Amino acid sequence: MQREFEAAKEEIPSARKIAELENKIKTVETNSSVMTADAQFTIHRDNMIKAYDDLLKMLTVLDRTDPETKGKYRETVSKIVQNMANTLKLWPPVIRTNLSINTTNSERS
Repeated sequence: MQREFEAAKEEIPSARKIAELENKIKTVETNSSVMTADAQFTIHRDNMIKAYDDLLKMLTVLDRTDPETKGKYRETVSKIVQNMANTLKLWPPVIRTNLSINTTNSERS
């Protein structure tokens, strides 16, 4: 009976072992969340940089072909970038869009 008791005692995890495993799980979950946030940040950052670069290229072409339109677009881009910078200064940000939508002439079915 003593041998059975000792064998059963070895099969039952101790409270310390359970706590260690729970801590390992929490660490893995935290690391996973940080890695996910890092990956998402990298994707969004890279998308913004690429979009801005593409926009500058388009404005460069317009400068040669249609300087007036280029000027209008440059002003709009400047406002968008300024709004983005201002949003980062005010934390937590107020969610708003850089788009204005004309709803006065919309048709309803």
